[in-house]
Amino acid sequence: MNEGAYKDALALTLREGLVSVSSLDETGYPETRAMFNLLKVRAEALSTGPARADRDFATYLATNTGSRKVPLMRKDGRVCLYYCDGPAFEGCSVRGQVSEVFDKAIRSSIWVPDWEMYYRGGLDGGDFTVLRFVPERVRYYHGLAVEEFVL
Repeated sequence: MNEGAYKDALALTLREGLVSVSSLDETGYPETRAMFNLLKVRAEALSTGPARADRDFATYLATNTGSRKVPLMRKDGRVCLYYCDGPAFEGCSVRGQVSEVFDKAIRSSIWVPDWEMYYRGGLDGGDFTVLRFVPERVRYYHGLAVEEFVL
């Protein structure tokens, strides 16, 4: 394994503010949307405490329960996350599985009070879903090179 590329790929996932998330729709076709990258916007919560990511490239996704993606991901947890630094011509594709998180301590540690404007009723109001992402495979693109890591 190329340790330098591995570290660079991990660093990319920690510095980009948005992540593209692809999941499968009811017909089996991928759908992609941009979401906040909690590895950056909630870095402290994901590095310590109950929401601490237990392995490299693991993360959480927070979204509206009423969004189209939640029932799709509940039905088929296969997703792909893509982090991109366009000007640096650098990208990191992380394939894995999501599962819904009901643990109050994890949900609370990820929650930010300012998010009430996005999630009706706040943390416990029924429109806030947290999904745990467990990575399986990483493809890191940098310059003209591609590195792959099986986790």
